[in-house]
Amino acid sequence: MDAKFQPSFIPKQPVSVPTQTRVGYISLLFVVGLIVFILTIGLIAAELIAEKVLSRDIANLNRSLVEAKSSLELSTIDELKKTASRTGLAMTLITAHIAPSKLLEAIEQSVFANVSLSGLSLAQSESGGYQLNTTGVAGSYNSLQLQSEFLSTAPFLSNPAFSNFKLDPSGRVSFSFSAEVSPKLVNYSTYVSN
Repeated sequence: MDAKFQPSFIPKQPVSVPTQTRVGYISLLFVVGLIVFILTIGLIAAELIAEKVLSRDIANLNRSLVEAKSSLELSTIDELKKTASRTGLAMTLITAHIAPSKLLEAIEQSVFANVSLSGLSLAQSESGGYQLNTTGVAGSYNSLQLQSEFLSTAPFLSNPAFSNFKLDPSGRVSFSFSAEVSPKLVNYSTYVSN
């Protein structure tokens, strides 16, 4: 037989199908997903590192706080608390203390020579000021009227009022006087600072 003769139509070698080579395209969705994944992993790692650092810092601060607390002397702290309490009480007393010296000086300069005062009282009023009450004797009704006009313009008094006029046989007039006094005039801390 002839060497070139083929008894069958079946090829002895496999028929090769031409293969297509695929071009490597990466989709946009894959790239975005990969970036989000990498960022998520990075954020988780950063959070874990920050948590460990903060835990270590808290432990160090607690340790230093315990050391500082143990170094303080409790007796010194108690003594300082007592001193602060006493200082606060002293400041309260000073701000509430009345120093009528300035008021008495102002009254002395405002009262005429032929008018005398007696029985002076000073009480705190509901408005926060002070109520001044006194009695006195004037040489005549005229001198009492002049005194009334003068005290009505006094800057340290408000609402001055004369009442209970009585004429005695010698011609002298007894009276009662009341007025409101500014708290600043009788306040001890104001008096000391001036």
